[in-house]
Amino acid sequence: MLQALAKDPEQRYQSARAFSNAYLQALQKAIPTCSLENALALTQTDLMLTISEPTEPAEDASPLIKKTTKLQPPVDPDFVLSEVPTPLFPLQMPMASWPSPNQLRQAHRPSRPLLFTLISLLLLLLALPLLMFWYSIRWQAAPNSLFSLASQSSQGFLQGGNPAQATLAARARVQATAGITSEIGAGPILYTHDLTSPGGGWLNDGQQCYFTPQGYHVYAASRALAWCYTNAPSFTNMAITVQARLSRGTIYGLIFRLQPESQSFYVLELNNTGSYRFVRAQGSDPATWLPLIDWTHSGAIINGYGQLNTLLAIMQGTRFTLYINKQLIFSNVVDNAYTSGMVGFLTGSDQESDSEAVFRNLWIFEK
Repeated sequence: MLQALAKDPEQRYQSARAFSNAYLQALQKAIPTCSLENALALTQTDLMLTISEPTEPAEDASPLIKKTTKLQPPVDPDFVLSEVPTPLFPLQMPMASWPSPNQLRQAHRPSRPLLFTLISLLLLLLALPLLMFWYSIRWQAAPNSLFSLASQSSQGFLQGGNPAQATLAARARVQATAGITSEIGAGPILYTHDLTSPGGGWLNDGQQCYFTPQGYHVYAASRALAWCYTNAPSFTNMAITVQARLSRGTIYGLIFRLQPESQSFYVLELNNTGSYRFVRAQGSDPATWLPLIDWTHSGAIINGYGQLNTLLAIMQGTRFTLYINKQLIFSNVVDNAYTSGMVGFLTGSDQESDSEAVFRNLWIFEK
């Protein structure tokens, strides 16, 4: 103890471990006859004395026990203590303070709703340009689309031409595609549909009125008439043209200025024998309809089932002009019963067999 408290630091123990070793060696020299078993026994006795209630010491108590109550276990001579000083603080954190691997993964893992939102936005950003590209290609490829007409007009303007002249030239090309000649004097497009896919406001019940890649089908049972129409806005003065073919049955035709509530309309009809007629219809009974032009044979009609014929009707006020396959068949038919309405198609049969007609490439121009 005196060496540990020496005034000169050089004379003191240089580490706590050196001091501990010297202290243990001093204890062993103080009790040379005490074996390891006696030391352990004395230590147990000391613990029992410490835990039990305090009592008066017995008269025959051994003085050795009194002197060894604070005895420490002897040092194993084979165990050599290191002289390296013990660090003041541990080099590692206790394991309990470290986060577990699951906690680390959860801390850096994004939440599932946020992940789904990011994936959805990414897919939307990838799909939107592709969808816009597909629609642009489809519209540009359609020769009868309004986009095509506008594109042709803009191309004429960019090339340094007059925008009005470019528009007129594009309109003339569209009208030529639809079979409208310059002497007809049609204006801009009011409505167009190729009739090969659903849309445009056309009825589509899958039985009487339905679409296929071949066109718009109108079906009627035996000895009956049926018509289908679009709920597009009503037209007044217009030039309307469509391609039509009769698959089976007796008659087929083009309807215009239709009023569905009263079942009133005009219709240009063709039959399977090469004749045509122009009728003012009202109601569901064809016997009450008024023929403005009765059945008339025309060499302009391509006769027979499955033959394609192009119908064109021009109406301006109360006057009507009719064409079949670009040939004028009647002009200046006058009637003022109906002034505006929708457009549609008709088919029927006066025999025991049913009837079906197919229509495609409908164009309506302002007149």
